Amino acid sequence: MANEKHLTILLQDGIEAWNKFRRTNPTVQPDLRGADLSGYDLTRVDLSHADLAEADLSDAYLIRADLTEANLTGANLTEADLI
Repeated sequence: MANEKHLTILLQDGIEAWNKFRRTNPTVQPDLRGADLSGYDLTRVDLSHADLAEADLSDAYLIRADLTEANLTGANLTEADLI
């Protein structure tokens, strides 16, 4: 189950707030396990080292997203834009 605080920052506060959160909290591993991120525009989001196991990223825009060492085990990336 995803951390509600992490989901709120990402989905309600937006990418800029999320990336600032990541820069100011470099030791925090984002917990987005099982999150429904389908269809979201996550362009240039920093998801490095994030736990995205079983997350739904179908139809998401992940253009220039940083997925370095992210856990994508069982994640749904159907039709996701991973340019």
